[in-house]
Amino acid sequence: MSIQLPPELLQHILLEIREDKPSLKSFSLVCSTFLFMARPHLFHTIRLRPAGVSRFLRLCDHPLQTISSAGVQVFALVQEKEEERDLRKSRALNDLLTWCSPDGERTLPTILSNLGHLSFTWTGSWMLSEEGEMRLREFQLVTELSLSIVAFHNYGEILRVIDSFPSLEALTLVKRFKQDDETESHLGQTLREVWSHPDTLQTNPLTISLKTISLQSYVDARLIRALAPCRTLREFQCHYNKISHLTVERASAIGGLLSGAGSLESFSFAIQEDWSIDDNTGLVDRFHRYINLTRNPKLRKVTLSVRHKTFPLHFFEHLKEANIRIETISLHRLSNLVAENESEFDYDRLDAILQYPTFSRLREVILDVFIRFGPESVAGQSPRKTYPRPNENSSAVQKMETKMAIFRSRLPLCERRGILKLQEEYRFSWGSD
Repeated sequence: MSIQLPPELLQHILLEIREDKPSLKSFSLVCSTFLFMARPHLFHTIRLRPAGVSRFLRLCDHPLQTISSAGVQVFALVQEKEEERDLRKSRALNDLLTWCSPDGERTLPTILSNLGHLSFTWTGSWMLSEEGEMRLREFQLVTELSLSIVAFHNYGEILRVIDSFPSLEALTLVKRFKQDDETESHLGQTLREVWSHPDTLQTNPLTISLKTISLQSYVDARLIRALAPCRTLREFQCHYNKISHLTVERASAIGGLLSGAGSLESFSFAIQEDWSIDDNTGLVDRFHRYINLTRNPKLRKVTLSVRHKTFPLHFFEHLKEANIRIETISLHRLSNLVAENESEFDYDRLDAILQYPTFSRLREVILDVFIRFGPESVAGQSPRKTYPRPNENSSAVQKMETKMAIFRSRLPLCERRGILKLQEEYRFSWGSD
């Protein structure tokens, strides 16, 4: 059976329900036409554990397979903790890349011909054969690559893998190889020597034009240096769990990478550590000694997520005389440093800094205002494990209104310019209220 509806109407329906999987499944069951249209939304992402690779490849082997028509955009091979203990024997990645259908017509790149984002966890050079590495080059449309906890015998090997994707624009690196007794017993002394000898740094520059680089957790400083020069870089993101993870070596490597990125437009820096700390960590000194954003004349957007009393102030003070024009500033995780009668953070100073010429084109200063709420603020709502938002007339909403008023009073100059944008952020906790 086929139902005749204007394609424009069907596309509009899909746009409305594309984030609602139950509705998408119901839509796909109406008729074959609806199924064909819903499939790319239902199977947007495939995530596989190594234990599931054989089953996945059997599906790909089948002559009636429909994976190739699903329009898969994201493919991820992830490792579970129990599987991390036998990395040496892991053949899942290579099995995926070297697979070919019995008729010789289909490979993973042809099955996933629309793939835009590829993600590997616990990846090492011993997992890839020459054929597997060559097959990476057949992912012609991949623009985003995520590598988490990677280990190679030298930096040339990992750069060669990154350089395999001709259309690659965005690279995410998460952590470095985890060295413990288990992994060292598999890899022996070789890996320890690789990470400690500078002669392994002799690499060829990347031929691809990366536009976005995202570093998460403690990415090896020498690997960061190996990515330079990257003159096409437009967006840089850096996220550390602890302040101590931004070592002198990493700060220096980041500074070197950004100094050659004259096209940089967006800079994001985050530290997850969840308590207010003073300047004695050396964060301000380490950052500004090695990372100089005044060399990036096209910088337009800055995002900081650092719960630190002075770091944001020093950051913007270093830019206030620069020949750049920031248009958007996002500041996160500062809302707990303000109270009704006192503030641990000098908002008056920040307000004054943001009036300098560097910030004359500011269109918005975004701050998130955080409130934690508990069971009393959701009385009458349907029972659930967690709640996205409190009741409209609850004490939590009243606290939010009070806190937002305080923020506006702390930044009066930005408020008068109409650029102060406050974003509500609620978080449910059973122990609150």
